[in-house]
Amino acid sequence: MRPTDRTVAYAVPEQGRRPVGFLADENFSLSLVKALRGHGCSITTVREVGLLKKPDGHNWDWARRRARMLLTHDHDFVEEWRFPVQDGPGLAYFPQLMDSEARLLAVRVVTGFARSGDPLQAMKLLFETDGSLILRTGGTHGALNEAPLRFDGSAREITRRVAAFMNGAV
Repeated sequence: MRPTDRTVAYAVPEQGRRPVGFLADENFSLSLVKALRGHGCSITTVREVGLLKKPDGHNWDWARRRARMLLTHDHDFVEEWRFPVQDGPGLAYFPQLMDSEARLLAVRVVTGFARSGDPLQAMKLLFETDGSLILRTGGTHGALNEAPLRFDGSAREITRRVAAFMNGAV
């Protein structure tokens, strides 16, 4: 049964779409990897694919070539001059100091997008320690679009708002 309202959290992928896969950077928390796998996400780590100790650019390119969203705690990936959103595989940045409630909501948001089957390339989900999220996408002529979002206790509401932003921005 497909949702009628563009709700992406826990949605079943449409025909021809497949769930989004992820690549966890070498510094990404193994407890978050386990949590995402526990929610049914297809996630591999740089260790598992032989990219351990490789430069960040290798991980970025590997994820982009395989249409896998990159998961990281490394703030370097947030820098547009090094890793432009328009050329990217999709990125979810989790700061190291997130509290457990914010981490749980972030996992639920990422899981919702993975299950939706929506392509996540050319977007960055930049989670903040205070439970907010900045969604960054590429705009026309190289411009960036950013939308700050606050968690209101519902991962479903955040994914709905992100999807609405993406529909208007892309």
